[in-house]
Amino acid sequence: MKKNSKMRSSKQLIKGFVTMYMYSIVFLLFTIFSSTVNAEVRIKDIAHVKGIRSNQLIGYGVVIGLQGTGDSAATAITGESMNTMMSKLGVSDAANLPAGSSASVLVTAELPAFSEIEEKINIKVSILGDATDLSGGQLLMTPLKGLDEAVYALASGDIGRNQNGNPITVTTVTNGAQIERSFVTTVVKNGVLSLVLKNHDFTNSSRLVEVINKEFRSYIAESIDGSKVNVSIPPQYKEDLISFISRVESLKIDLDQKAVIVINQRTGTVVMGKDVVISNVVLSHDGLSVEVGGENPKNVFNVEGSTVGQLVKVLNGMGIKPKDLISVVESLYSAGAISAELKYM
Repeated sequence: MKKNSKMRSSKQLIKGFVTMYMYSIVFLLFTIFSSTVNAEVRIKDIAHVKGIRSNQLIGYGVVIGLQGTGDSAATAITGESMNTMMSKLGVSDAANLPAGSSASVLVTAELPAFSEIEEKINIKVSILGDATDLSGGQLLMTPLKGLDEAVYALASGDIGRNQNGNPITVTTVTNGAQIERSFVTTVVKNGVLSLVLKNHDFTNSSRLVEVINKEFRSYIAESIDGSKVNVSIPPQYKEDLISFISRVESLKIDLDQKAVIVINQRTGTVVMGKDVVISNVVLSHDGLSVEVGGENPKNVFNVEGSTVGQLVKVLNGMGIKPKDLISVVESLYSAGAISAELKYM
């Protein structure tokens, strides 16, 4: 009995240390995050040059060599496709092909910007009909088209098998397609390139303009709106666009961010920046009372200052569980005491 009691005590002690360790890690991450919210960042990390993007490709294909796990005779499109393909190979009738040996699939891929002919790209293969497993099959040559109906790549290759033996209905084939046509990317129009911010923000758009104009000592940048900045190419860079873009992307700005609180209800994690403020309020939760700002009433823990970070620090010190911490933050938000945007993961 004493031995079992000691074992339970040891387990409880270890559990307590783990809990305290997790609280420390969460608070440490919060501290790091808070201290870097307004850090300088490169332009290339918050914006991209308009026109430099990937393009989606799509095509219809057939996977053969399946051991009875392909489409049944009820899937007419597969039979028609096989007849068409076999006729091109000189076979007039493919009706005798066994059902379940082939499957209709949809093949998709992403064509990166500035891709060159003969480069390889990954493809995704997905079942279209009533096939149950593509394992061990082979994808026949499949043209992949863009929105303009032009063929940009040809896909083909073997479909592998899951190590755990589970059936494959959707799979990725590494280097499963070869680029046959490059996509022309237009970056500069009328001597102007555009920078597009990842997050719409007028302050950052203005700061980006200031940094660029200061670097080149000329008013070449102009803010169009909160997400777009037009930059005129200086005369000395007309024939050296790569160097100009590289120089612009490497510039740093003091990034401004909106006050946001991110909550992961599954893990009990709460992340916020140092700019998240809280109004003067007194809250009570599960027998505990906390006051933010104002005078300190009797039997109420006082939080000096007015940030959510300071409040979280006090609550963690009081042993509040993550689930309860999320409830407190949500209640403050509902009461209008937190001036921030609330997001859930």
